[in-house]
Amino acid sequence: MRMVCSPILSPADSSALEDPEVCLDEFSARYFAQHFAPTEDAIHKDHVAALAWLLKEGRLEIKLAVVIDEAGRIKPEALFHPKVGILMDADGDELSFSGSNNETASGWTTNQEEFKVFKSWEPGQRDFYVGDKTSFKQYWENRVKNVRCMDLPAAFREQLVRRSFDFSKEDYVRRHYESRQRNRLAWQRLNLFDYQKAAVEKWVANGKRLLFEMATGAGKTRCAIGCVNRFIEEDPSRAVCVVIAVPTNDLCAQWERELVGTIVSDYTCVVANSRPGHEDWRADLTKLCSRLSLGTTSRRVVIVVTTHSTACSADFIEIVGHLTSYARLFIIGDEVHGMGAREHKRALQEAYEARLGLSATPERMFDQAGTRYIREFFGDDSYEFSLQDALDADRVSKYFYYPVIVPLTPDERLRYDDLSERIQKLGRLTDSNPDAEEKMKRLLIERALVIEAASEKLPALKKLIEDNKDEWRDHVLVFCCHKILTDCQMAFIESGMTVSRFTFHEKDRERILKKFATGGFSALLAMKCLDEGIDIPDAHVAILVSSSTNPREYIQRIGRVIRKAPGKEYAKIYDFLVSPSSEMDDIVLRDFERARYVAKSALNSFEATEKLFPIFN
Repeated sequence: MRMVCSPILSPADSSALEDPEVCLDEFSARYFAQHFAPTEDAIHKDHVAALAWLLKEGRLEIKLAVVIDEAGRIKPEALFHPKVGILMDADGDELSFSGSNNETASGWTTNQEEFKVFKSWEPGQRDFYVGDKTSFKQYWENRVKNVRCMDLPAAFREQLVRRSFDFSKEDYVRRHYESRQRNRLAWQRLNLFDYQKAAVEKWVANGKRLLFEMATGAGKTRCAIGCVNRFIEEDPSRAVCVVIAVPTNDLCAQWERELVGTIVSDYTCVVANSRPGHEDWRADLTKLCSRLSLGTTSRRVVIVVTTHSTACSADFIEIVGHLTSYARLFIIGDEVHGMGAREHKRALQEAYEARLGLSATPERMFDQAGTRYIREFFGDDSYEFSLQDALDADRVSKYFYYPVIVPLTPDERLRYDDLSERIQKLGRLTDSNPDAEEKMKRLLIERALVIEAASEKLPALKKLIEDNKDEWRDHVLVFCCHKILTDCQMAFIESGMTVSRFTFHEKDRERILKKFATGGFSALLAMKCLDEGIDIPDAHVAILVSSSTNPREYIQRIGRVIRKAPGKEYAKIYDFLVSPSSEMDDIVLRDFERARYVAKSALNSFEATEKLFPIFN
């Protein structure tokens, strides 16, 4: 192989080369030390060493070309810049190629460039091929006006050949083989089911923008990693930055664990959140983005696991935004409904080429504009996989469902009706009065609290605990609202069961989860902290004392106990419902509609549906 290339020369370099008193070998040694400093980057080391090995083995000749003026002096400001190549195969067929592309990612993928190929065996192309071949020969033989072509200085060649001593063709092949094997093993470990593969394919077909509306426990995280792998493999020549935005710090750690062994490329992971140990995320991410843009890292894939609140911050947006010209950007919004909030919308930047939103139900309560924004940003289409689909596919645990129906007291009914009347009046003013909508939201929350904290729920809970305390030794999840949190906790303590709160106020939630998983606590008492995708597969009993009026939270809470786990035959769900009255609006009836949806897929479907039957007749 023959190569003619152009050195980058400063005016001082040019003067030195023209000076007959300067020793060319000494100059070459200094030039080599300046421009070929040792590097720890695997890609650079491989490329330089491979080039040196070709020289040592006599498989490569290199000449240097510089532009000269009419007097024959080197012009340092000018570059020898033709990009022409001649190839010949074993059968003697030849072709030439030429183009304006630089050997950079942007040169091949984003710039407006030209690239031509001419075949020696095609009559219409042969003349162009001959012209390219003749041109190369003239450069090689130093017969082109205004260009000086010279042999590679011996000292420079010697220094370069030394770099070949660390190069092993067998080792190079082995490492690339291992890389391919790692990719294959990553897909094997990911082990996507057919419906998950279908989700990934729909994401690709929809322009890599989609919402995954999948039941809790159906494997949205694994599907998302499948999309990440497809994105990485799609263009091996370019850097990739994947941003995974989640609601809480706890979920950051969970995602970080899921990524291990399931990504098809070596990657660098940065956790950007407020948890101790990650305070320097700005400096870490800035440094990494700089290395990606300069191409000085052997790992072309960066995965940033962060929270919704950090992803929408000005610092985060600015740092990641610098990568737009150098890397392909992909954002994954986990529990994506949270990203429709006013302050979190800033995280959803147009610079993200690929987008994926994950949520069992992405609709935002009382926020149609936020819901619409999410759907439009993530491609305005979904892949849906319902609770019944998950049961049919044996992806979640089968369950028993037990509705616990309690009444409101007379005072609670009066309070509920009064709030309903005020909400109805405000509803007529929302179009003309901007403040009315905000007031109505507050009243809706206050009315929902009447249902969530209904006083008759507490004696019903105590009876339920008394009837089942011998069976409920461990792995019981209890969901209730803040107003009755302490009363519910005392009900378990009085029965002799060990219980721990699991709310945003607890400092060491990870320790609490580990202790719960090993049977250190019989029950965990939560308000909303377990709603957002935290995995507790060993939990097998869920008690929904306070069921949110938000259907998403309701489904998420059920999802906490129907996840598959070794030795888990089935789960049990106890759902506290307030019986409706003729004066009440449809909010309570909607709760019963959800209950009927869950009941029809339960192992005790007939019994559960029969208990709900009087409400609908």
